[in-house]
Amino acid sequence: MRATLKAAEDLLKNIEQSYKIGKARRAGDTRDLILPSLVDDVPTMANILQSALEQLNGRRVRHLKGVWTDLLRTKDRLGNLAVLLALKDGLNPQECSYESPIIPDDEREFLRSLGVSTPEPQDFAEFQIPPFADEHLVDIYFMVGCNWTLVNNFLQRNWNAPELKQILLLHYGIIRRQQSLNSIRETHYALNAIQRALMNFKKLRTENWYSYIRENNHVPFPVSATEFPQTLPENLKNQAKTVYRWCFLPSYLKSKWQFQCLVDMSTFDHVTFNLQMLQSYYQATGFSQEYLADLEKLLEGRRIRRIKILGLGRMDTLNILKQLAFVLAIKDHFGVTEVSSQEPLASEFEKGYLNSIGVATPPHDNCDQPEEGLEEGEVTLFYWHMLNYKLRENVIRANQDRLRKVVIIQDVSVEKGSRWYPLLSEKGKKKMDERTVIMETVNAALQEMRRQKHEERFKNDPLPPIKEGAIERFIRLSESIPLRYDILETTPSWVSFPWCPFFGMEMQSFPKDRLRDE
Repeated sequence: MRATLKAAEDLLKNIEQSYKIGKARRAGDTRDLILPSLVDDVPTMANILQSALEQLNGRRVRHLKGVWTDLLRTKDRLGNLAVLLALKDGLNPQECSYESPIIPDDEREFLRSLGVSTPEPQDFAEFQIPPFADEHLVDIYFMVGCNWTLVNNFLQRNWNAPELKQILLLHYGIIRRQQSLNSIRETHYALNAIQRALMNFKKLRTENWYSYIRENNHVPFPVSATEFPQTLPENLKNQAKTVYRWCFLPSYLKSKWQFQCLVDMSTFDHVTFNLQMLQSYYQATGFSQEYLADLEKLLEGRRIRRIKILGLGRMDTLNILKQLAFVLAIKDHFGVTEVSSQEPLASEFEKGYLNSIGVATPPHDNCDQPEEGLEEGEVTLFYWHMLNYKLRENVIRANQDRLRKVVIIQDVSVEKGSRWYPLLSEKGKKKMDERTVIMETVNAALQEMRRQKHEERFKNDPLPPIKEGAIERFIRLSESIPLRYDILETTPSWVSFPWCPFFGMEMQSFPKDRLRDE
């Protein structure tokens, strides 16, 4: 990738050189969300322009405004900038601008030569859409690589303003064409305007223009254009100012805010800042002191020699940072120097950060090797959350003759009969019961298939019982201490399951070396 872009054709080539990009399917097909984009499926700029013209339906563009805040995904920025310039050429807007904190001087001069202004980046907290003199004019806000908090600011400041009905918001994955995909998740925490837009999805118009796989990601998401043609419930401008403490804000705008918040992570210092904020909160609420004391009790005098984190996930969400801050506090408190994290989807940036703080990142494997090199009284602490069942089973089976050398912090069942079930909301209990019925039906069908297969081979022998899995036996017989979960309460009252990753998590130690007596 050239640092200096001297000609339009050089810039436009980045759409194919930077990432795989796939044409968004129409007619409500969700396959473009789960299937890898094909190299042969790369759409031309004409395809994207055609999608734009169809949605515009004869309307003219007053202002095409691009906003990019992601400091880490350079290839994505250049590729989408190429799309912005293609739309400028094809739609002929009266004005075109591009805001980003990382525009090199030569690129800025190049954009200005094309008639694209480059104003200073803003947080959109006080931005008002200018009035329109003509109802056939629209503004397009190309916010594909824009921080969601800034998008929320933009919507909240202009909520139900007449001008909002004459804009197209071009974004990546915020509002989907398929209604079933517009659920509110922790990534929307405190983003009140985006939440209300999702809750009123039927009053919006969203069309997919193209889709692509973001740098360091594996699944293509659609770039969609959303319109707000109808009046929406609740005037958010009359609400108290949103508190973004556990939201991510661009680091270069942080000084403009009068409260602490997390920052988008493009440097190791940003990650450290976020983790320290979480750890400070854990300490201030007594959570750290509580779970560290419980872990010491569970160890019964044993020492943690090593920590193995399995399947942590990508570090770009609050959910994962909560867990990493949790584990790193254990590392520091017990002075553990041998720590590793196996995550097949981790980016090079994430691996580099973990390495810089003393966490090794070996290639992921089947987790089927026993823990070796532990002296008397030493243990390996495993941490996982939502890990594949087979990998959990492998860990226990590999260590089934030395389980006193293993301590595990993991998520367990929260279905009826568990200690966690009464803590669910009524809606959560209902969904859990429905899920249990489905699983019982599936298991009954599998058992019947097993019975029929057995009778064909051994007509006169009784069907042998299904043996309890290693992980189920470990959980059932272990001494368990549940983690406190009522911290960082970011879950709305209407959500079925708490967003806190520690809900359903327990620290577990097996009472003897061998899993089974035989």
